[in-house]
Amino acid sequence: MKKIITHVFAVIAIAIGVSSCNLEEVVYSSMTDNNFPQSVADAQSMLDGMYGYVKTNSGSVNMSNTANTGWGWPIWSIGEIGWYGWNMLTTDECKRFSATHTIHDFEWGLTTSDWMQTFQIVKNVSRMTVIIDIIEKMDINDAKKKTMLSEAYCLRGLFEYVIWDLFGPVQVTRNPAEIDDIKYEARPSEEDYLSWIIEDFETALPNLYDKTNDNANWGRFNKGFAAMFLSKIYMRQHNWNKAKEYLDKVKGYGYELEDDYFEPFVNERSKENIYCIPSGPTADNEFFFYTIPGNCMKVFNVNKKHSSDGQGGYDVNNYWNCICMPWEFYDKFEDKDIRKGGISDSYLNTDGETIYTRENPGTSSLQYGAIVVKYMYPVERTKSGNIHSCCFRYADVLLSLAEVEARIANAPTESAIAYLKKVTDRAGIEIPANATSSIDAFLAYILEERGREFYFEGWRRDDLLRYGQYISNAQARGKTAAKDYHKRMPIPVSVVNESNGVVAQNPGYSN
Repeated sequence: MKKIITHVFAVIAIAIGVSSCNLEEVVYSSMTDNNFPQSVADAQSMLDGMYGYVKTNSGSVNMSNTANTGWGWPIWSIGEIGWYGWNMLTTDECKRFSATHTIHDFEWGLTTSDWMQTFQIVKNVSRMTVIIDIIEKMDINDAKKKTMLSEAYCLRGLFEYVIWDLFGPVQVTRNPAEIDDIKYEARPSEEDYLSWIIEDFETALPNLYDKTNDNANWGRFNKGFAAMFLSKIYMRQHNWNKAKEYLDKVKGYGYELEDDYFEPFVNERSKENIYCIPSGPTADNEFFFYTIPGNCMKVFNVNKKHSSDGQGGYDVNNYWNCICMPWEFYDKFEDKDIRKGGISDSYLNTDGETIYTRENPGTSSLQYGAIVVKYMYPVERTKSGNIHSCCFRYADVLLSLAEVEARIANAPTESAIAYLKKVTDRAGIEIPANATSSIDAFLAYILEERGREFYFEGWRRDDLLRYGQYISNAQARGKTAAKDYHKRMPIPVSVVNESNGVVAQNPGYSN
């Protein structure tokens, strides 16, 4: 027997902010099902605590540093531990500042432990099941209850999605009556598991907030967030008609494409932003933390409108320098493509003298790739402020509609081309004539264009998987270790062993 949750009130205590790696040290005696939660604020605090996994800050959330234990890492951590980072670092758009790297090179296995902690998010499905049950039983305002339940279902759907995306279908607990007596069971089918994710997002959708990029509910899940995830799921399943249904919903919510490509990244309240991932109010710029070299003072050749000097130079704080854009991907941008202004190929070091360039990188990170500076906040704000990360933008709706309409018609229709053109026009580039000559050419160009439009936004792996090119793309860039089974991570050995083999390991991995 495996109890994923030992006590319902331990869940609540942690959710509302009790942080400890040693749960035995926390006193729960004052919390009972008769005295907590008693108010809307109590219930909201449980939800807010679980939102802690949906952030961009580095580091763990209520977890031990021991592999395969604890609570899990923030989903949108840009490093290799988070789902967001994993979706970049295993693709052609992103790599570590090094000649080799286990994850980028597809050489992970059963003993690669850091990112394995992401599997602990499965526990949050159970925690959300508890919270949903608690809110259902509360005697509170009906409208408020519906909104909170919608947030809770959306959170559970997100946790389920992340687990499915990385590990495939696994046992999750959606029945509150089973929560204190969870036994290992055989893994569910792909169809059954996906139906649970879809059910949670669809249940959430009607009563979620409307647009939250323009009001005090910024950071809370909205209708666009749920509908976009539903469209992503259906696109992965090649159910193009259902995907279009949800994309059309988002299209009708009132989002618009900005005239300025960089506006969504410097203004979280942008009319283009469907949903942004917040960071803590005093957190450093998480994006820059992972992308700016440790000896960097200023980057060059960036977008002049948003550069600090108006000349294409941008002042930064030196950070840890972990990841970059491979030069092969950088070269996919035309020189006139304004989106290239979020990528630097040279920088000034902290002594204010030496300029490292692609041609003369010295020992700098430019040996391995370009520096991405997409979130061009002023230096003073990168050290304090709610620095967001774009999860869904309206540009994604347009390019997704271009793809699904073409796939449905099996031809690049006028409307599909029009959707694509809205994005390319803003970028300052033209659609090549041969890109619309056939359905295959059109879809191939859309995949290329999605790479240029959404670089370092965490959806490249999803795109490659949908196109059936995730592994072939890796092999084409020399990652000979990449095999078909690498589409999924291995189930932690501890889970397989504790279940006595009831929980099957993913194909290709041996315990």
